Amino acid sequence: NPNPNPNPHQAEDFTTRPEHAVRWEEFRWLRVAASRNELHLIKWFQEEALTDGRSELGEVEGADICAVAARHGHTAVIEYARQHGCSWGYVYEECLRGPLDHAACLEMLQWLYQQGAPLRPAIWGQAFNRGELKFLHWLQRIKCPMGMPCYCDPYVPRALLRWAVDNAVPLKFRAEEQ
Repeated sequence: NPNPNPNPHQAEDFTTRPEHAVRWEEFRWLRVAASRNELHLIKWFQEEALTDGRSELGEVEGADICAVAARHGHTAVIEYARQHGCSWGYVYEECLRGPLDHAACLEMLQWLYQQGAPLRPAIWGQAFNRGELKFLHWLQRIKCPMGMPCYCDPYVPRALLRWAVDNAVPLKFRAEEQ
């Protein structure tokens, strides 16, 4: 059985093998479909295109369908993906990084919470750095645990800083870049 790798001392680059190229395209294709709310394409993939013994969308490694859909506010895609084995992933974090305006983002965060998506303490820092007091009030209201300090820039808006001090939020300031 000849070694397919001509140099036995060099690790094989698995990303260039044809079977991995197909999986890479699946990953990219599903992420784009989730970001565009193209549920019909995701359903087609689940029903017709899964290969290699996989039977659920959740078995497509790295697709992060729920997180991508959360970033863009697509609840129907998240519901379908969850029904077909997809993990929540970093849905809250992606939502905060996404293009949604503040009201739509808060609505999405609340919907995710109602669906049972697990909250991580790091969400406090992201909400703080986004600078939206409504998010912070909501996290406080649902008693989300705060397990770490919020890292913030030296130029924090005064209202945000006052809220943090009044609510005993641990802060760590980033150094100014020279």
